[in-house]
Amino acid sequence: MVLPIQHLALSSGRNLDYMINGAPDGFPLVFIHGTPGSVVYIESLEQECVKHNVKLITMSRAGYGGSTRNKGRSIVDAVDDIAQLLKHLKVEECVVGGWSGGGM
Repeated sequence: MVLPIQHLALSSGRNLDYMINGAPDGFPLVFIHGTPGSVVYIESLEQECVKHNVKLITMSRAGYGGSTRNKGRSIVDAVDDIAQLLKHLKVEECVVGGWSGGGM
């Protein structure tokens, strides 16, 4: 089941777009897209998440998709964006994965 893109206003005033798919009550996986990319996930990844009871949380990194650019950012700045998203979603434990530019 594909849920719509949602938006979170970050403490910096920027927008972060995100989606939640996979198993609704599964253990959360935050998957970070590569360069370029966006919140849109890989369909086969979503299918595997459903199969293995994993909730798939994807987001667009700063400057991609509908997420506001963060001028002068570094790769590590994504950590705070993800922390704010997890707090918003009330996720206390998760695993994080990514590929290409999102794998760092």
